[in-house]
Amino acid sequence: MEKQLFINWMLNPAHRMTLTYVISLTIIAALSIFVHFTLDKIIIEQIVSGKLINVSGQQRMLSQRTVLYTNEYIARGVVTDKKKALFALNKMNKNYHYLLKEHFEKLKQNQVSPLSEPMSALYFSEPHNIARKMTEFSSLINQILDRPRSSIDTQSNLEGSIFLFMAKEQILNSFNITVKLYEVESNQQIHELRTTQQLLLIIIILTILIECLFFITPLSIKSNRYSKSLYEEANHDYLTNLLNRRSFAVLAKQFVAISKRYHSDLSVISFDIDLFKSINDKYGHDLGDKVIQNVAGTIQENCRDSDSVFRFGGEEFLILLPKTSMSEAIKLAEKIRSTITNSPTLADKLIIEVTASAGVSQWDSEEKNIESALKRADDALYQAKKQGRDRVVAG
Repeated sequence: MEKQLFINWMLNPAHRMTLTYVISLTIIAALSIFVHFTLDKIIIEQIVSGKLINVSGQQRMLSQRTVLYTNEYIARGVVTDKKKALFALNKMNKNYHYLLKEHFEKLKQNQVSPLSEPMSALYFSEPHNIARKMTEFSSLINQILDRPRSSIDTQSNLEGSIFLFMAKEQILNSFNITVKLYEVESNQQIHELRTTQQLLLIIIILTILIECLFFITPLSIKSNRYSKSLYEEANHDYLTNLLNRRSFAVLAKQFVAISKRYHSDLSVISFDIDLFKSINDKYGHDLGDKVIQNVAGTIQENCRDSDSVFRFGGEEFLILLPKTSMSEAIKLAEKIRSTITNSPTLADKLIIEVTASAGVSQWDSEEKNIESALKRADDALYQAKKQGRDRVVAG
């Protein structure tokens, strides 16, 4: 049951378009969020990488400081040099454990190390094996610094040479390679993240373009059509498709303004189908509607494109004639009346004879609006009815 309801719902084009629009917006939102987190990750990666590079760079300086102050202590025996050497050595060890903290934590949890193969080889494999060198270096420094001062003098030259060799040829060289490798891997990771971010941005742009092309544009077209349809329904008579009374006030005001500006004529014809109630009573409302449609068509066909024809009531019609004098309006009214009289309505094998009466008036340039001219046309129409119908009277 629910499946059938969903199928029925999807068969509606508007529902399908709405669903597609929502899905496309969801995709764009999801990709935008992903881009946001990717950018955050790039920033975090830059911060972390910068710190790793900085810390690994410190190792080079600390190794040299350790050797320098150890040699100074060997040569002079000053306690301050010993403290400085130990401080530099401790800082080296702290940095070493910081750089490998995540590696050791993952190993404890039986998980894969985050270190790349080249970095892992640099720390734990020959020829560099920084882990071994750090242990040996720390052990040797501590042994020298822990010995009594009296036993150092005899070996000072030899031990100084050993420290210098370890600093320049072993530890220092390995640290140099470590810094470069951190820089390379950091740049690679950031490059990959930026490539991902750019790809996502391209996908978002393409998605928006596709959405505009296939969803928003058709939706806008349909919306405009619907708006136009609503406008047409609001301003046109549903039975005859002529303009209705609602649109008359707007157009009449425009016609009056144009006539005032250009000092041109403006005439009004009011038509009414004679004895229409008896037609409805005799033939029924359906045939009565056909009569109204037939009369409306006749009036419309005999008017110019610049004229405006309105269905003003049940069987009443009104024509606004810009740039038309009274005499011209009377001629047109007579032509339309005659055509109506000679064009009976044919429906259901019936011939319905129809006549119409008309009142004609002209707007006076001294008048502010069309109302006075409209009243004169209505009065003239009343006189046409009173005089026997099927005639035109000027007011």
